[in-house]
Amino acid sequence: MKAGSYNGLNNPDGLEIIVVLDPASVLQASAEVPQDSKIEDEVIVDNVATLTILVEDTDPADVPLAPEETAKVYDVSINGLSPENDTLILVTLERAVPAGIEPEQLKAYHDGAPMTQTESASALTAADSFTYDPASGSVQFAVEHFSNYTFVYPRDTYPITYLGVEEATNPNPASYMAGCVLQLQDPVWEGHTFLGWYEGETKVESISADRTGPVTLTASWEKNSYTVTFLNEDGTVLWSDEYDYGDLPEYGGDTPVKAPTEDYTYVFAGWNPAITEVTGPATYTAIFTEKEREYGEPEWTWDGFSSATASFTAADDESYTRTIEASVSSEDTTPATCEEAGLRTYTATVVFQGKTYTDTKTETIPALGHNLIHHEAKAPTCTAAGSSEYWSCERCGKYYSDAEGKNEIAADSWVIPATGHSPAAAVEENRVEPTCTEAGSYDEVVYCSVCGTELSRTPNTIPATGHAWGEPTYEWAAD
Repeated sequence: MKAGSYNGLNNPDGLEIIVVLDPASVLQASAEVPQDSKIEDEVIVDNVATLTILVEDTDPADVPLAPEETAKVYDVSINGLSPENDTLILVTLERAVPAGIEPEQLKAYHDGAPMTQTESASALTAADSFTYDPASGSVQFAVEHFSNYTFVYPRDTYPITYLGVEEATNPNPASYMAGCVLQLQDPVWEGHTFLGWYEGETKVESISADRTGPVTLTASWEKNSYTVTFLNEDGTVLWSDEYDYGDLPEYGGDTPVKAPTEDYTYVFAGWNPAITEVTGPATYTAIFTEKEREYGEPEWTWDGFSSATASFTAADDESYTRTIEASVSSEDTTPATCEEAGLRTYTATVVFQGKTYTDTKTETIPALGHNLIHHEAKAPTCTAAGSSEYWSCERCGKYYSDAEGKNEIAADSWVIPATGHSPAAAVEENRVEPTCTEAGSYDEVVYCSVCGTELSRTPNTIPATGHAWGEPTYEWAAD
């Protein structure tokens, strides 16, 4: 404990006791009040009055305090005044709080109840108000016997400078508050392992509550290393090595190869995916450009006339051959006739590497021979022609006079002309005798003596006979 100074004054507003606190050493201050001092025309009946101030730096239990706030607690008692004397004594505590705190940042509590900040000491007529001078950090309030005063204000904050986190995510604040322990968090930097915070050569895990002033912390890192594997297309491991984060891996093995096939050869074309800077374990697979093999002209093999194959040999490697079954079609390019052989052409076709190849083979078609139809001889009639015996081929349309088809004859050479009619003597038909007054008639008809066909019919008229008169007979009249 250390005594503070005070001044006792007679004034209309009451006795003012000024207590100067040294924040570095003063925990308790006391002063004697002069005897017979007047306070608003009232006499202090006791011979001695003692002012005692107990300063506490601990957080108050009855006042709400945010994490970023701190408080000074003052227990103020006035001893030596008569109990019935309720006169308020005006007390000024210089440097009660740190200078420079803005008025709106300072909160005060009297026995746990909020106090009102006023601008003039003349307004301090009750124990629930106070004045504050931010330049000196002094507060002024009225005390009656014993009271508890708590002043709440922001903690002092100091900047923290972080080095080595330019590319990292740093969750730590840009400043710390005096009186509070700041537990440092680990930053995160992709591809790196955090080794700790360092202040100079000292590893730091937290900023202690008694620390003040700016702090500079440096992050210590270790680059991560990752396995990068290079595979052939079939999954065979070609190369594997460890690379640091951010490095561009390089393949150190032999050029990847892929076995050729009958249809294609392959040329190494790169990696899938494309090689990029290391950010973690990576696998790259070889990729190849496909090149179609070049083959020469085919060699054809026929199995009779119904099937054929085409064999191709690779131009760059005779050990690679391709044999393809062909599709075979046929066409009678020279049709066979009854007397002459024909020609049938077979065409084999294959499609290889987008190109069509063909080969042909021919076969003789034997002469078909005649398909003769016999036509019997037919005698002519008066009106219809007859014919001699002959044969016709229904396949080639030719005519022959013999059954073997050796003696070709011209068309219609077998025709025997019709004989024509032979008129017989005319005969009379349909005769009608004449009468005395009417003529008669008859037809004169000529028939063919061979076939009986009517060749002509001529109508004839017979004149009327007229009357045949006898000798007359006479009759005489009576007169």
